[in-house]
Amino acid sequence: MKKRILALFLSCCLFLCVVPAVAAYDYTPEDQRDILYGVIDFLKQYALDGTQDDDPLYEALAALFKEDPAAYEILMSKILSQYDSHTMYIPAGYYDTAFPESSSYVGIGITIQADARGVLITALDERGSASLAGIQAGDIIIAVDGVSLAGKTADECSALLRGQANSWVNVTVFRSGKTMSFKLMRITIGDANFSGYLLEDGVYYMKWSRISTMSSYIDFIAACQDMAEKGARSLILDLRDNPGGELNMGFSIVDRLLPDAVKYFNIAHREGTETIDEPVTSSGIGARLNKIIVLSNENSASAAEVIECGLVDTGYAVSVGTPTYGKARAQYHLTLDDDSAAVITVYQLCSISRPDYEGTGLQPDYLVMNEYGAHAAASCEPVKEKALPLGCCSDNCRTLNLALQALGYLGHVEKLYLFSAETQTALTRLCYDNGFAPKGSGMTAGMAKVINARLKDKSENGYGVVDWQFQKALEVAREYAKQPAQYYVDNLGNVVNLPKK
Repeated sequence: MKKRILALFLSCCLFLCVVPAVAAYDYTPEDQRDILYGVIDFLKQYALDGTQDDDPLYEALAALFKEDPAAYEILMSKILSQYDSHTMYIPAGYYDTAFPESSSYVGIGITIQADARGVLITALDERGSASLAGIQAGDIIIAVDGVSLAGKTADECSALLRGQANSWVNVTVFRSGKTMSFKLMRITIGDANFSGYLLEDGVYYMKWSRISTMSSYIDFIAACQDMAEKGARSLILDLRDNPGGELNMGFSIVDRLLPDAVKYFNIAHREGTETIDEPVTSSGIGARLNKIIVLSNENSASAAEVIECGLVDTGYAVSVGTPTYGKARAQYHLTLDDDSAAVITVYQLCSISRPDYEGTGLQPDYLVMNEYGAHAAASCEPVKEKALPLGCCSDNCRTLNLALQALGYLGHVEKLYLFSAETQTALTRLCYDNGFAPKGSGMTAGMAKVINARLKDKSENGYGVVDWQFQKALEVAREYAKQPAQYYVDNLGNVVNLPKK
């Protein structure tokens, strides 16, 4: 026993004599890791005040995090980043920004980054009140409602700029040595997660901006029923710029659209040493449409790609647009009490007929690129400069609605010839953006003059995206809509599919 202890002591002495001769910077990170674990094992085996049940690393980490709180986030990020590119740590306060539930927000329509004097505006949404009021990219916001932004983070500034829809905010901007003030209305910017409506006879249109929230899914179910009751024979499903969302909701969307019980996808996951493949099948409750046309682009990812695979690979749909993003992995989001999260990849998403599309995306059946061209305002007729009452129905109302749509104030309306409540809301926003409040309901000749001035400005100085992708999708949808319907709705509102051809 004495010899063994002596040998150990001599070994330690030899080790201690050698160490000072080797500079610390000669160790590779791998060497340092191995030395760390070697010292830990030695402590557990031989430290006079230790035991074999000790966990020196656990205790050291607790002490390190107490002395240096930033070390916790650094280590968490390092641990998770060792895996695939989708596995990550989200610090507290950033989860809702990184993974929002909705594609819309209330604000003034700007993108910002921190600056020593305040925040620098790097981009504007042309639908936002900031752009409409004349604020420009490159301007620096130095104060919000009189509160200086100097020294504040971008998140702190963003919190001051946002608020309730239709509330006002005073923004002070610095540009080219001058200070300017703007009174801006906070409005809802962006699209709802889901929208759907009859586009024209036989053709229905649905758009998913983000696969999220149960209320959006309920709206989708209602739209499916509306589509059937209105006798649509083809569907344009717009998934462009959709980053994905909830995987199970994506599966449910496919299930609601497929008219037959078929296998349409696979998911693979690991349990210990075993890899498990699970097929995903539909229940066959969808209306038997003649064809679904899926619109997608390079920003369509994750659950949006699952939907495209499920519909196209089974032959019920064709795709139009550009290759998708290529995210064939799904993650668990382990949210923690401090609102931080560990996002960990646990599933491989597998098409039933294509190779792994992670990083490469899905190729469309019809490759179509959009391009920049004349602004939509260029194709609008001038609005008649005379009063129009709320509720009237005429060609003049149609001209007004088309102008408001081109200027970004009005979305889809089923009755273009009607001066509706939606028209009034859009008109009210336009008035506020131009520095005056409307008096009563309806449109005055003065409002019409403002609209025409906006149309002229956009026609001469603006440009927008020519949506060739949508035009191709509509062309294909119309061809399939000419074919006889393959389902009907009975007296109880149930969809009854005819036998598959």
